Order: sequence, then C-alpha cells, then structure tokens
Amino acid sequence: MKHTALTAFLLALALCLGGCFWEDIPRQQEGKTTLLPEMLQPAAPDSGGRTFGVMLPREGDEDCQILLKALKQAAGQKGDHLLVCQAGGDLYTQIGQAEALIRQGVDGIYLMAVDGSGLKLALEALSAAKIPVVALDTAVTRGQPDAFVGSDDAQVGQVTAGLLRSRFPNGCRAFVLENLEEAALYRRVTAFYAAMNSSGFYFVGAAECADEAEAARQAMSGFLAENPAGVDVVVCTGGQMAAGVIAAYEEAGEYLPLIYCMGTSESAQAALKDGKLAALVEKPTEESAGKAAQAMEEVLAGRSPGSQTLPPRVLLGGAG
Repeated sequence: MKHTALTAFLLALALCLGGCFWEDIPRQQEGKTTLLPEMLQPAAPDSGGRTFGVMLPREGDEDCQILLKALKQAAGQKGDHLLVCQAGGDLYTQIGQAEALIRQGVDGIYLMAVDGSGLKLALEALSAAKIPVVALDTAVTRGQPDAFVGSDDAQVGQVTAGLLRSRFPNGCRAFVLENLEEAALYRRVTAFYAAMNSSGFYFVGAAECADEAEAARQAMSGFLAENPAGVDVVVCTGGQMAAGVIAAYEEAGEYLPLIYCMGTSESAQAALKDGKLAALVEKPTEESAGKAAQAMEEVLAGRSPGSQTLPPRVLLGGAG
C-alpha cells in the first residue's frame, strides 16, 4: 500500500499522542501489557490466535474501561490478542491510529469513535484493506462500519426525564450539572431538556463542569452558597458527578436532594447501594461489548449482523 506524506504525518501523530499497547491475553486469563516500541513494524506475538485493534476515544472514561475489560475477557477465551489505542479525545490521533492498525495487519477493529462524523476516510481505508470494523457506543454517521452495537445517549436523557416527570407530575425545583464539551454528555442533556419542555419543572439553575467528582463538588458548593433554599432534585449528566454532589451537600451540612445520575461509575454504583441516589440511568456497556464480540465473529464468517441499539438500564435507589 502506498502512503502519502499526510499518512506519514498521521502515523507520527498517532505515535506521539495516542497510546497504543499490546494486550497479550492467554486463554481464560488477562495478560500483561507491554508498550509497542515501533508501530511500523509487525509486533503481534507469535503465539497463535488473532489480533484485534481496540480504538478508544480517551483514557480514563468509565464506559471505555468497562468495554475494554469485557473485550479482554472475550479475547482471552479464544486465545486472541488486543492492540489497544487511546486517542486522548482527539479525532486526528484516532485517524492516525487507524492507519497504524492497517500497517499492523490486524484481523479486525473494535471502534469507539471520538467523533462519529469524522472517520469516513479512515473507514474507507480499512474497508479497502479488508479489515472489518465493529463500531461500539458511538454511532458512525459518516462512513460505514461492518456492524454497530451500542446504545443511544439521547435515550439516556429521555429516560431520565421520564423518571422525573413520573416522580413529580406537578413539577419541582431542579438543578442540572451538565457538560457541553463531551459529545456523549451533550447528547444526554439536550435530549433531557427537550423531553422536560413544558413539564412544569422549574430549573433553578445549571452549571457546566467536567465529569469528575471534584469539579462537580466545586460547582455544587458554589450553587449552595448562593442558593441556601436548595432544590428538590439534582440531575447529573455524567457518572462521576454524583460523588461530588454528595460531598458538597455533606460539607454544607444539608440533607441530600433526590439525585438522578446519567451514566455509570464505581462511585455512582456505591452511592446507589447506600441509598444516596434516586436513580442511575446507564448504558449497558458490558452487554454491548459481549454482543460486539459476537458481531465480529459473524462479520469474519461472512455474515452481516447489522446494527444493534440496546436500551438504557435503569437502577432505582432511595425514593426513586
């Protein structure tokens, strides 16, 4: 395959910005991770099994880690290997990583896109190289992967709105922690607001913050300092935010409001078990990963599994 100067640049960018490393997984066991020293040289372990690329949008994202763990387990059962790439939230890094995986000659790619509309040329290059692609979590709106398995963040927002409207048919005072920079969280909150339109709710305010506990704590503490009357409900659009909201209320010595959380995290799961969340609406990421592995096998066998969109999972807690 001939590569242009642009391709060389993208490969260099992938090396510099995107962490790629081998996950060598023996049967029924997760193996150790080693850094891949040179992306342009074949580096697949010579121990049998197939090699699959896993393209993740960023490091540290809870859904990404759940998905990766499930894919590791599926690969381990078959003696396969994973080449994991973290794009750091950068589209151009992910494009470069796609080119690097073509050079590696992987057997297939699991793709969680940074931007579902920006990978058309990369997907065309992968198709030309006869490397099947199963997209997960984020739907690809430009370009055609061989299969899609995931859930809709807009549905997460809509389901959360439905829970609130059912719990408070006459409306209530609500505060929203939102994130308009991260695409998935943006889709959740815009769908939530659209579903809540004209429902009798009074949104006392909203604050934009990263999906991190400390950022949420600071935002919530600032709101409580200026609004001592508080609210009936706090809506978190990210799974990490709930812990920060709880911490802010406990520091202020106030009773917790009903907290509705979109997305999952270990801290949100713990808060739900402790009765500190009214509801947790999460994407079935682990189930998606299992179905994605099945879809990859179908594609490799010459079948077309198509698209599978899984509904959000609702877990009710205290007074939910």
